[in-house]
Amino acid sequence: MPAHIGQTVKSWLKKAVVYAERTWEDGYSSSKPLLEQRCAQLSALCLKSHRALASRLARLPWRRLAPYAVTALLLLTFTSWTWHQYAQRQEAVRTHLNAAEAAMNSGDYAQAATHSAQVLQVEAGHPAAQLNAQIAALAQRMGQGLDTKAVADELAQLRQLAPDNAYLRVLQGNWHYQRDEWDQAGQLYDAAIEKNPQLAEAYFNRGMLNLASHDPQLVEADFRDALRLAPNTPQYRNNLAYFYLEQGDYARAIETYGAIEDQPLPALEAAKAHWGLGQLAEARTRQEQALAWLDDPRIADLPHNQTPWIFALSANEGVRLSDPQDKHCYAGLSLAATLYLQGDTAGTGRQVQNAHCPKAAADMQDVVAEDLLRYAEYRPELADAGVEFRRRYLTGK
Repeated sequence: MPAHIGQTVKSWLKKAVVYAERTWEDGYSSSKPLLEQRCAQLSALCLKSHRALASRLARLPWRRLAPYAVTALLLLTFTSWTWHQYAQRQEAVRTHLNAAEAAMNSGDYAQAATHSAQVLQVEAGHPAAQLNAQIAALAQRMGQGLDTKAVADELAQLRQLAPDNAYLRVLQGNWHYQRDEWDQAGQLYDAAIEKNPQLAEAYFNRGMLNLASHDPQLVEADFRDALRLAPNTPQYRNNLAYFYLEQGDYARAIETYGAIEDQPLPALEAAKAHWGLGQLAEARTRQEQALAWLDDPRIADLPHNQTPWIFALSANEGVRLSDPQDKHCYAGLSLAATLYLQGDTAGTGRQVQNAHCPKAAADMQDVVAEDLLRYAEYRPELADAGVEFRRRYLTGK
């Protein structure tokens, strides 16, 4: 190989390798523009090397072309491999970032934390992923009611770091909501929605705030917007359906509950709406389905079925069912009530036994009695049977 050609190849190849090593050593912790600049420089150097080779190869005898062809091929292969690796990593970052933000939009902070961690594995120190991971961890601690002083301090620090962040505005709103500071909470939810109109969790939390302030029209609008933005979030659909149930809009409650699968409580709530419409056969079907799900470990053990069932008996009194036996007891007694309303007294007795209620079943009996009073006994054709069932099977409640 002539000396001048060898020196040219050696010079450009050395520069290309230096840029490749810098890109690799930075490991994608550098900013995206810098990485793109270096990859572009690498490609440009390889292309320039290729052109320099081509201009000289054209003047050389064909028998001496083989070493140059091999050199050019290696340069192009190395460039292609480097760019491919970079593109793959950037695609992984984008995918997990988008997934983390979608999860936070719907209040699924556990998933947001998982996807943020995936980003940080690919690109350590990624600013957006780091902030999302901190927000997700803080939101989970807030949900558990842990160490409120530390939570308040961290929330204040993050708000200083990112004062316009919509997710932090939601968390700050939740902080005020939990302390009955509703005006401040509402302002923060409004600001979060203005910053990020896709933030379903802000709509949902604002709906809960309006529910507490007894504004049904605003509640429905916010719950519907939350469900529209995150249709696969069970909590949003459940709350909208329950809102319709409490408003006496039984048809829409049944329709909304009908889209929820593998969740016993929504099925039992839908049965109440069927009571309200006098549809006892349909109520029985939903209650039997709820019991089947409770008896199926594959469904009963799903995370969303592990949460407590909470029932309001009055403005100041409620019941919380966490134990699987208590949940089964409530569902079984609800089905027994439907059988009695249908006139099946023999089936009612068997179902009360099959409910497998614990000896201390007063809470479950109280809830079923309240359900009958609110959703069945106001109908003239069901009133007498409801009263008699409560007297016979709910210890006179």
